[in-house]
Amino acid sequence: MSHVAVPFPPDDPVYGGVPHAGMITLGSIFIRGERNLLQIPDNYFLRLRYNPFFAYLSSRTLAFLDL
Repeated sequence: MSHVAVPFPPDDPVYGGVPHAGMITLGSIFIRGERNLLQIPDNYFLRLRYNPFFAYLSSRTLAFLDL
């Protein structure tokens, strides 16, 4: 998981896992151009943009803060 994915829930309109109508999705990359030109595999460019454990992390943080 990318370090920038930690504060974002899966339903975030920009960084989340499901694209929203009329919104751009940041952090996604589509490799275009010649095949087999890169020296590293294209899946190295893919990162998780949201935290799939956000609900758990949020509840634990709020419990720690006693909120």
